[in-house]
Amino acid sequence: MFPAILALGILALTALLVRAIHHRPQKPSETPTVENWLASQHAIVTFAYAGPNLPREQKLLLRSQPNSRLVAAFGIDNSLTTASVEVHDAFRRAAAKLVGNHQARWLVLYQAAEGIVSDWRQIGGASEADGARRLRLAEGVRCLCFRVVLVDVFGKAVGGGGAGFVGEGEGEGGRESQVDGEKGTKEDEDLVVVITKEINNQWVESKRNENLPRSKVLEDGLKRLKLVLPDGDGVPLTPEEALGLIMPQYETLWRVVLLTFVTAFHRVHGKAREEITRRTEGVPGCLGDSEKEKSALGLAKEGLRLFPSNKRIYRTGSEPADLERCHRRAEIWGDDALEFRPERFDSLTDLQKQAYFPFSIGQHKCPAYAGFGDRMVTMLVVVLGRMLSADVGVVVFDDEELDADGGGVKPLPTGRDDMEGWVLELL
Repeated sequence: MFPAILALGILALTALLVRAIHHRPQKPSETPTVENWLASQHAIVTFAYAGPNLPREQKLLLRSQPNSRLVAAFGIDNSLTTASVEVHDAFRRAAAKLVGNHQARWLVLYQAAEGIVSDWRQIGGASEADGARRLRLAEGVRCLCFRVVLVDVFGKAVGGGGAGFVGEGEGEGGRESQVDGEKGTKEDEDLVVVITKEINNQWVESKRNENLPRSKVLEDGLKRLKLVLPDGDGVPLTPEEALGLIMPQYETLWRVVLLTFVTAFHRVHGKAREEITRRTEGVPGCLGDSEKEKSALGLAKEGLRLFPSNKRIYRTGSEPADLERCHRRAEIWGDDALEFRPERFDSLTDLQKQAYFPFSIGQHKCPAYAGFGDRMVTMLVVVLGRMLSADVGVVVFDDEELDADGGGVKPLPTGRDDMEGWVLELL
C-alpha cells in the first residue's frame, strides 16, 4: 500500500512540474497551432505528460484516481477504477468477449428494442391531466438502453414486448436469440425505471460528494433482477459484480443515444433528413458487415463527435483533455462543425482523424471501439427514429430558445439535468 501511495506522490509531483512548464502563460507569439494543441490533448490521454515509458501500474493509478468516487458510490472494480494490472486485464478480457462481433446478434437486439419502445409508447404515453400524451425522453431512453444491455450481456429481457429470457442459440452468430421461460412482468419494468433513476442520481450526487454511500434502493433492485452470466455457474451476481459489467456499456450509452436521436430525427429536416433515412435503411441487417454498414455507422460517429460519452478525459496531475473541443473545433472540422452531418465521415482529413477519439487512443481504447459501440448507438437511434419520428410526436424541451429553434441551429445542451425535462408530445 505504502509503495503505491509513494509512487502516486512522485507521479503527481512530476506531473505538476510538467504542467507548470506546458501551461505557463504564453505570449501572443507563442499561441500553439491547432496541431500542437491537439498533440497536447493526446499527451494527456496517453499519459505522456507524466513522462516516457511509464509502467502500466502507474498509468492505471493516474487514471483510477479521478474515478475513485465511482468506487464509493457503486462499489465497482473495473478497468476505470482499479490500479491493479490483474483486475484491469481480467476486465478487458471479459469486455472483449462480450463485444465480439456476432452479426446475428444485431437483429436480436433490434427486435428487443422494438418491443421495448412499443411498450413505452403504449404505457408511457398515457394521457395526462391536460389531455396530452407525453413520453419522458430521458427516463425512457435510459430504460431502453438498460434493458437492451441486459439482453446483450446476460441474455435477460425484462418487462413486456415479448420479454422473457433470451436463450443461447446455435446460429452462425454464436449468440442467436430465442425467448424462453417465464414472461417479464410489469413489476420488472417498473423496477428498471427505479434502477436507472437511482444510477443517475448516484452519478450526479457522487460529483458533489466523493464519499457518497452506496444506494440500498439500487442494490435491492439489482438483487431482485437475479442477473446470471450465460456461461457462468448459475449463481446470481452481486450488485457490485452486475454494475461492474453494466455501467461501462449502459452509462456511456444512453445520453449519446438520446442526443443523437433528437438531433437526427427531430432537428434535421428536408434533404438532410432524407439522407439520414437513406443511409440507415439497411439497419439492422447491415450491421456487422464491414462493407454494408459503413454508411449507416456515420450516424453514430457523428453523434459521438458532437456528443461524446465523456466531454473531458481526466488524469491525476494534469488538466483534463478537452474531448468535446477536439470534436467541435472549427479549425479542425470547418464552419459547419456544430452541424449534424454523418456524411462528413465518408472522407475525413488527417487532422480530423487525429482529433476524433470518442473511445480514447491507441492501447488505451475502450473495448467497444472496434465497431461494437458504433453499431449499438446506430441500432438504438434508428429504432427510436423509426418508431418515434416527427410524424409520431413533437419534442418539447421546456426551454424557450430550444423550442423556438425549429431548424436545429442552437446545439443541444448535454448535461443530465438539462435533458430531464424533455418530452415527446404524441400527436
